[in-house]
Amino acid sequence: MITLLTILGWMAWTGGILLFFQIMLMIFGFDSTDTDVDFDVSTDTDVDVDTDSQSSGVKLFSILGLSAFLLMFGLAGRYCLITLTLHWSISLLIAVAFGLGMMYFVAWLFYKAKSLESNGTTLIKDAVNCTGTVYLPFEGDNAGVVQVDVNGIMREYNAKAFSRDKFDVGDSVRVSSVQGNFLKVIKNNN
Repeated sequence: MITLLTILGWMAWTGGILLFFQIMLMIFGFDSTDTDVDFDVSTDTDVDVDTDSQSSGVKLFSILGLSAFLLMFGLAGRYCLITLTLHWSISLLIAVAFGLGMMYFVAWLFYKAKSLESNGTTLIKDAVNCTGTVYLPFEGDNAGVVQVDVNGIMREYNAKAFSRDKFDVGDSVRVSSVQGNFLKVIKNNN
Protein backbone atom coordinates (compact mmCIF):
# COMPACT_ATOMS: atom_id res chain seq x y z
CA MET A 1 0.00 0.00 0.00
CA ILE A 2 1.31 3.42 -0.97
CA THR A 3 1.30 5.86 1.92
CA LEU A 4 1.45 9.63 2.05
CA LEU A 5 5.06 9.38 3.29
CA THR A 6 6.01 7.34 0.22
CA ILE A 7 4.36 9.83 -2.14
CA LEU A 8 6.08 12.76 -0.42
CA GLY A 9 9.39 10.90 -0.58
CA TRP A 10 9.03 10.29 -4.31
CA MET A 11 8.10 13.94 -4.86
CA ALA A 12 11.20 15.07 -2.96
CA TRP A 13 13.48 12.70 -4.90
CA THR A 14 11.95 13.65 -8.27
CA GLY A 15 12.18 17.38 -7.55
CA GLY A 16 15.73 17.07 -6.24
CA ILE A 17 16.98 15.08 -9.22
CA LEU A 18 15.29 17.39 -11.73
CA LEU A 19 16.62 20.47 -9.94
CA PHE A 20 20.14 19.02 -9.86
CA PHE A 21 20.16 18.21 -13.59
CA GLN A 22 18.71 21.58 -14.55
CA ILE A 23 21.31 23.45 -12.54
CA MET A 24 24.08 21.30 -14.03
CA LEU A 25 22.78 22.05 -17.53
CA MET A 26 22.78 25.78 -16.71
CA ILE A 27 26.32 25.63 -15.34
CA PHE A 28 27.62 23.91 -18.46
CA GLY A 29 25.68 26.20 -20.82
CA PHE A 30 23.09 23.78 -22.15
CA ASP A 31 20.06 25.78 -21.02
CA SER A 32 18.13 27.39 -23.84
CA THR A 33 16.83 30.91 -23.44
CA ASP A 34 15.80 31.32 -27.08
CA THR A 35 12.86 29.37 -28.43
CA ASP A 36 11.76 29.26 -32.05
CA VAL A 37 8.38 27.65 -32.64
CA ASP A 38 6.75 27.04 -36.03
CA PHE A 39 3.25 25.65 -36.30
CA ASP A 40 0.24 25.69 -38.65
CA VAL A 41 -2.97 27.24 -37.36
CA SER A 42 -5.02 26.31 -40.42
CA THR A 43 -4.30 25.05 -43.91
CA ASP A 44 -3.39 28.50 -45.29
CA THR A 45 -1.89 30.25 -42.26
CA ASP A 46 1.64 29.66 -41.05
CA VAL A 47 2.58 31.22 -37.74
CA ASP A 48 6.18 31.77 -36.65
CA VAL A 49 6.70 32.62 -32.99
CA ASP A 50 10.08 33.79 -31.73
CA THR A 51 10.50 34.25 -28.02
CA ASP A 52 13.56 35.62 -26.35
CA SER A 53 13.51 35.31 -22.57
CA GLN A 54 17.15 36.28 -22.23
CA SER A 55 16.43 39.47 -20.32
CA SER A 56 13.66 38.05 -18.15
CA GLY A 57 15.73 35.49 -16.26
CA VAL A 58 14.05 32.51 -14.67
CA LYS A 59 10.27 32.62 -14.43
CA LEU A 60 8.43 31.63 -11.26
CA PHE A 61 6.34 28.95 -12.99
CA SER A 62 9.05 27.19 -14.96
CA ILE A 63 10.35 23.63 -14.88
CA LEU A 64 13.07 24.84 -12.51
CA GLY A 65 10.52 26.46 -10.20
CA LEU A 66 8.25 23.42 -10.24
CA SER A 67 11.21 21.15 -9.49
CA ALA A 68 12.11 23.33 -6.51
CA PHE A 69 8.47 23.18 -5.38
CA LEU A 70 8.41 19.37 -5.56
CA LEU A 71 11.66 19.08 -3.65
CA MET A 72 10.65 21.35 -0.79
CA PHE A 73 7.04 20.13 -0.72
CA GLY A 74 8.20 16.55 -0.29
CA LEU A 75 10.85 17.34 2.30
CA ALA A 76 8.66 19.65 4.38
CA GLY A 77 5.71 17.26 4.26
CA ARG A 78 7.82 14.32 5.41
CA TYR A 79 9.42 16.40 8.15
CA CYS A 80 6.03 17.54 9.48
CA LEU A 81 4.61 14.01 9.43
CA ILE A 82 7.60 12.14 10.86
CA THR A 83 9.42 14.57 13.14
CA LEU A 84 6.69 16.96 14.24
CA THR A 85 3.94 14.26 14.11
CA LEU A 86 1.37 16.72 12.80
CA HIS A 87 -1.94 15.74 11.25
CA TRP A 88 -1.67 14.99 7.51
CA SER A 89 -3.82 17.99 6.50
CA ILE A 90 -1.73 20.47 8.50
CA SER A 91 1.44 18.82 7.17
CA LEU A 92 0.26 19.27 3.59
CA LEU A 93 -0.60 22.95 4.19
CA ILE A 94 2.84 23.58 5.66
CA ALA A 95 4.42 21.63 2.78
CA VAL A 96 2.57 23.75 0.20
CA ALA A 97 3.74 26.94 1.94
CA PHE A 98 7.36 25.75 1.98
CA GLY A 99 7.11 24.56 -1.64
CA LEU A 100 5.80 27.91 -2.83
CA GLY A 101 8.46 29.69 -0.78
CA MET A 102 11.21 27.59 -2.36
CA MET A 103 9.74 28.18 -5.80
CA TYR A 104 9.83 31.93 -5.23
CA PHE A 105 13.33 31.78 -3.72
CA VAL A 106 14.79 29.88 -6.70
CA ALA A 107 13.16 32.28 -9.18
CA TRP A 108 14.46 35.27 -7.18
CA LEU A 109 17.95 33.76 -6.90
CA PHE A 110 18.30 33.14 -10.63
CA TYR A 111 16.80 36.54 -11.43
CA LYS A 112 19.47 38.18 -9.27
CA ALA A 113 22.19 36.04 -10.83
CA LYS A 114 20.96 36.98 -14.30
CA SER A 115 21.15 40.68 -13.39
CA LEU A 116 24.89 40.27 -12.75
CA GLU A 117 25.42 39.42 -16.40
CA SER A 118 27.16 42.00 -18.56
CA ASN A 119 28.12 41.95 -22.21
CA GLY A 120 31.15 44.19 -21.61
CA THR A 121 30.40 46.53 -24.48
CA THR A 122 31.94 49.97 -24.19
CA LEU A 123 30.56 52.51 -26.62
CA ILE A 124 32.85 55.13 -28.13
CA LYS A 125 30.52 57.88 -26.88
CA ASP A 126 31.28 56.77 -23.30
CA ALA A 127 34.80 58.19 -23.76
CA VAL A 128 33.59 61.83 -23.87
CA ASN A 129 35.07 63.86 -20.96
CA CYS A 130 37.45 61.02 -20.05
CA THR A 131 41.18 61.60 -19.78
CA GLY A 132 44.00 59.61 -21.29
CA THR A 133 47.46 59.72 -22.80
CA VAL A 134 48.79 59.85 -26.33
CA TYR A 135 50.00 56.46 -27.57
CA LEU A 136 50.89 57.36 -31.18
CA PRO A 137 51.73 61.03 -31.78
CA PHE A 138 49.63 63.20 -34.08
CA GLU A 139 49.18 66.79 -35.10
CA GLY A 140 46.12 68.72 -36.24
CA ASP A 141 43.88 66.78 -38.62
CA ASN A 142 46.27 63.84 -38.81
CA ALA A 143 45.11 60.80 -36.87
CA GLY A 144 46.90 59.32 -33.91
CA VAL A 145 46.06 56.90 -31.14
CA VAL A 146 45.20 57.71 -27.54
CA GLN A 147 44.72 55.46 -24.54
CA VAL A 148 41.63 56.49 -22.59
CA ASP A 149 40.31 55.11 -19.31
CA VAL A 150 36.60 54.44 -20.03
CA ASN A 151 34.52 52.96 -17.21
CA GLY A 152 37.65 51.70 -15.47
CA ILE A 153 39.04 49.98 -18.58
CA MET A 154 41.96 51.32 -20.61
CA ARG A 155 40.97 51.49 -24.29
CA GLU A 156 42.83 52.62 -27.39
CA TYR A 157 41.04 54.91 -29.84
CA ASN A 158 41.94 56.76 -33.01
CA ALA A 159 42.07 60.46 -32.25
CA LYS A 160 42.28 63.86 -33.90
CA ALA A 161 42.79 67.32 -32.44
CA PHE A 162 40.56 70.38 -32.57
CA SER A 163 43.50 72.69 -33.06
CA ARG A 164 46.85 72.52 -34.83
CA ASP A 165 48.56 71.50 -31.59
CA LYS A 166 51.13 68.76 -31.66
CA PHE A 167 50.48 65.78 -29.40
CA ASP A 168 53.55 63.76 -28.42
CA VAL A 169 53.72 60.31 -26.82
CA GLY A 170 52.72 60.51 -23.16
CA ASP A 171 50.87 63.85 -23.38
CA SER A 172 47.77 64.02 -21.22
CA VAL A 173 44.55 64.58 -23.19
CA ARG A 174 40.84 64.98 -22.50
CA VAL A 175 38.19 63.75 -24.94
CA SER A 176 35.87 66.59 -25.93
CA SER A 177 33.65 64.86 -28.52
CA VAL A 178 33.28 61.97 -30.93
CA GLN A 179 33.43 62.39 -34.68
CA GLY A 180 32.64 59.13 -36.49
CA ASN A 181 35.20 56.58 -35.29
CA PHE A 182 37.59 59.26 -34.04
CA LEU A 183 37.83 61.00 -30.70
CA LYS A 184 38.36 64.75 -30.79
CA VAL A 185 40.83 65.56 -28.02
CA ILE A 186 42.31 68.63 -26.38
CA LYS A 187 45.36 68.94 -24.17
CA ASN A 188 44.67 68.28 -20.53
CA ASN A 189 46.30 70.95 -18.38
CA ASN A 190 45.73 69.21 -15.03
